[in-house]
Amino acid sequence: MKKINNNDLINNFVKAEELDENFFINADSYLVDIGDQIYNWFLKYEKKICIGINGAQGTGKSTISNFFKEYLKEKYNLSVIVISLDDLYKTKSDRELLSKKIHPLLKTRGVPGTHDIDLGYDSIKSFLSDSKNDSWCPKFNKNTDDRCKREEWHNLNFSTDIVILEGWCVGASPQNDEDLLNPVNELEKNYDKGCIWRTFVNESLKSDYQKLFNLCSYLIMLKPPSFESIYEWRYQQENKISNDSSFKMNKKEVIDFVQYFQRLTIWMLDELPKISDVVVEFNKNHLIKRVYYKA
Repeated sequence: MKKINNNDLINNFVKAEELDENFFINADSYLVDIGDQIYNWFLKYEKKICIGINGAQGTGKSTISNFFKEYLKEKYNLSVIVISLDDLYKTKSDRELLSKKIHPLLKTRGVPGTHDIDLGYDSIKSFLSDSKNDSWCPKFNKNTDDRCKREEWHNLNFSTDIVILEGWCVGASPQNDEDLLNPVNELEKNYDKGCIWRTFVNESLKSDYQKLFNLCSYLIMLKPPSFESIYEWRYQQENKISNDSSFKMNKKEVIDFVQYFQRLTIWMLDELPKISDVVVEFNKNHLIKRVYYKA
């Protein structure tokens, strides 16, 4: 363990990532303690582990995951790789095929069923094994809406200690079939009248996704105060994108986009705190108000 100044580490991270004061407060008050907990989990297993981080759109899961990566490197000399569930999206052509064979909404990446779970599972499973062979986990380019070339993938080599798998539905369990019948928003009401899309999403979540999530030895949930906060936080993220970008969404587009994730997100807000090892609760201003650790 290195002797480091937490304030200096957090300040450097905030500056490098161009973050606001809220992140410093969250990191100083809570996130460094969670980082220490991850280290204790690693010591307990005495081998490579995978940590799952769940966070809805706008919660900052990618930034927080990268902070843990930096903190564990600087304080404990651990090698950490952050893999996003987004990295596992099916290729554009595969999703196009899904949209034609099953439902048009599956052309839009995001929900269970639009990821290549087998590819991600095999990569992380190989990493967690005792083998010293390198394994490669895919990366996805959102600008091209397609998978990156293989030379750009994550290299989970034998010197890596921890993989953090972060994603909006990491750790989620499927709903009961009868819960799918009533639409939760205009997207489902107008574009999934036969319940085909949401049934496919739920069936996908029942199978391979659970196999992937079970590779995570521990689960951390970043919990917003309400689903309504997600709209605002996701829109705030869009405001940070340059006005020249063709990928920037306006407020209506953000609302339409988040509807794809609404059903499962509302379900997770109730169900996931019951099974998570750490629950990080935010207030509406995106400050952490409390952290729960499983006894």
